[in-house]
Amino acid sequence: MTNTSFFLFLLCAIFAVFFLFSVVSSSYGMRLNESDYIITGFGINNSNPYITVQGTAGGSYDPSLGDEGYFAYVFNTDKGIFQITVSEGSLNKLYYGVDRIVNKEIKLHECLNTQSTTGKPAFENKMVTYIGHNMKITKVNKALTILVTSDDPDERCKTGQHVQRILPNQNQINAKSNTNETSKQDTSAVDNKTLGGASPGSVDINTSSGEYHCNGSPRMGKVNGLFVDAYNRHGIEGGQWTLVNEKSNGEDTNGNITGGGSVPELTYSLTGKTTRDMICPTIYDKIVVSGECGEGKVVEMRTSSGKEIASLKGNARCLPG
Repeated sequence: MTNTSFFLFLLCAIFAVFFLFSVVSSSYGMRLNESDYIITGFGINNSNPYITVQGTAGGSYDPSLGDEGYFAYVFNTDKGIFQITVSEGSLNKLYYGVDRIVNKEIKLHECLNTQSTTGKPAFENKMVTYIGHNMKITKVNKALTILVTSDDPDERCKTGQHVQRILPNQNQINAKSNTNETSKQDTSAVDNKTLGGASPGSVDINTSSGEYHCNGSPRMGKVNGLFVDAYNRHGIEGGQWTLVNEKSNGEDTNGNITGGGSVPELTYSLTGKTTRDMICPTIYDKIVVSGECGEGKVVEMRTSSGKEIASLKGNARCLPG
């Protein structure tokens, strides 16, 4: 072999090694940045629900999942629960999809049931938006991010999809960093178990379906559940509560949280006011929601004088303030 031939052979070999290294590097160059999934806020913009995150919305993915899992931004709205998924696509690119979640609530390690929807995702820096075509969404009840893993479908889970993680939001991280070790042990029983993120001194509640006593009438209002989002912000208690109409085309009964919110010994007592009742003919003026923190607990709603309005089984996620 002449010197020229040897040089050309060596040059080709170096090029081949460099090309192979480039392909391998691009395949494994993607790294998960969890800040892309840590929620800092959510809301509505022109009937489209949005979530803001600490990092870059939809900016990263865990390549070790392959096609056996995905991350998702979840929007719990007055028109249903929707998710925008982030998964592995072709040529080392991210793939974004949308689904409607048909679960009444999202719980850790349980089956996730979804169906197709006509919405589409939109990303802009720290914001991810679910664009629902003419859905007229007016409220985001809760927002969260989840990791879903896929397995073979069976009788217990026909989709084969399970909620593997419910990621904390930024407020949860701040709250945990400011609590002592005893407080962490006390709240571990209800940590990361139920739908939604919470802020310091907060209570997030979701219940099963049931009935509530109409005000001044023997009639019972049928609901798909009670949802409460209470928080303490700068020393002022606030939040919302909703009794979800059983009818898919019906309007809900809801109001505001105006007081309470302390979580002594993993119990809560929240006071509130009704803003409208679209299920029963007459509203209750002032209400009290109380119970124990945790899963599978009884959530009581009563009048300020103690008369029972509703008693529903559900989950209450509490963070002491």
